[in-house]
Amino acid sequence: MNQDLVKVQSKNQGIIVHALHKSASMFLYRLFQDLSKEKGISFYSANNKPSDREEVSADMDDSFCLCPERNFNINEYEFNRLNKTIHILQVRDPRDILVSQYFSFGWIHNLKPSDEKTERELIQSMSIDEYVLQATTDSTFHNLLERYTPILEIARSKNPDTIIVKYEDMVTNFNRWLPSIIDVFNFNPIQSKILLTKYLFKHRNSFNPPKTEKQAHKRKITPGDHKNKLKPETIEKLNEMFAEILQECNYLS
Repeated sequence: MNQDLVKVQSKNQGIIVHALHKSASMFLYRLFQDLSKEKGISFYSANNKPSDREEVSADMDDSFCLCPERNFNINEYEFNRLNKTIHILQVRDPRDILVSQYFSFGWIHNLKPSDEKTERELIQSMSIDEYVLQATTDSTFHNLLERYTPILEIARSKNPDTIIVKYEDMVTNFNRWLPSIIDVFNFNPIQSKILLTKYLFKHRNSFNPPKTEKQAHKRKITPGDHKNKLKPETIEKLNEMFAEILQECNYLS
């Protein structure tokens, strides 16, 4: 890449990408890894092989990207020597996350630690409606409501260095979603156009639906799966529990 095309930016910038499980975190991992290479900055991730997540520390002084962090706790990230830290948070309708978790954690994901077997067996003994209601608040199933709640304060703070993007926009309108991601890296305008064309082409088929549903890791992509899989009374209960989040993130329509 011609380094003359890269826009001069503040010397030290950290880019941290947050996405909960079942919010396309692995797609974000691959995309931000590619864009970090294009920019010539270090890329850190728990998903790297081997993981280098533990190398990210408060005294870092070179620009870097960290992706994906599977939490919304942005106040836990402090960097004493950076000029700027940008947090990108990808949200997804929590009702669809819960449905996706049921299939993924109950059937699709490969077992790793031995203690996951107990969770899988427990999920398989439950109906999907039973699971999503319990997983909303029960730490046994990751307590999605608690993990999602920080997004309320973040969304209301209007901090220009915290950018909220939506999974739904990514999978239904990638042409509009991608420019906002590329902009964070502060490329020269010419390079931004080149990269936009390059990655639109590269991922032109990334959001096609899978051929099979239950055993596919990419099981259901289009938004609104909870409407097809859950009982109306279950959806009503979820709407009550996630009321503030659904309203703040415009998921009530």
